[in-house]
Amino acid sequence: MENTKFNLSEKTEIRNKGKSYDITVIRKEVVKEFIRLLKEEVDDKDWFTAKDISCFHSIIDKLSGDKFT
Repeated sequence: MENTKFNLSEKTEIRNKGKSYDITVIRKEVVKEFIRLLKEEVDDKDWFTAKDISCFHSIIDKLSGDKFT
């Protein structure tokens, strides 16, 4: 993977601290980068067939929706 130091948990922002609940925010750009890196990681693994990789990409695209792919 190109950037093994990427950590989605570290990219969150906590808002509304000190209130009765916290709001955790992740920027759209961060989610897009996470999805890109996830796909890239699968592409780099030689134990997956091309069909499996294509299926994985399709599943990720379906679950993430058009705003994040």
